[in-house]
Amino acid sequence: MLFFPTLITHADEICPPGLCWDPNLEWCDICDEGGGGGQSASASFAYPAQTSGTLSFNGNQVVDYTVKNNNILGVLLTTNSNPNIYPGGWSVALYPGQSSTKVYSILKNVPIGWVFTVTTGSDAANVSMSATWNSW
Repeated sequence: MLFFPTLITHADEICPPGLCWDPNLEWCDICDEGGGGGQSASASFAYPAQTSGTLSFNGNQVVDYTVKNNNILGVLLTTNSNPNIYPGGWSVALYPGQSSTKVYSILKNVPIGWVFTVTTGSDAANVSMSATWNSW
């Protein structure tokens, strides 16, 4: 008598966090639980009224984080995140109207509570922060 083992009966158990088994594609794909499509969050701050700003949200494992200088002067910024992906923070110098984007990623169960705090030592600043991610 021949024995044929069952290959995978519960394929959803082998997908990494944030992914679900798609029986049509027969591999792990982005889950639809987060509402489908891209998600985003944003915040801003102006110095001298504030020397820092915070952007917090529940997101996915990969987040595109953007800072933009809305001032007529250049600005120096340092961003720290929780979870701490870049120890010591991410520092960037931006010309007037310029923006910069950095990708943050971590392998963890979703949703992930992201907190980005940006600070400046510049004399004047008007900074906006935004983050985008795919649904989980």
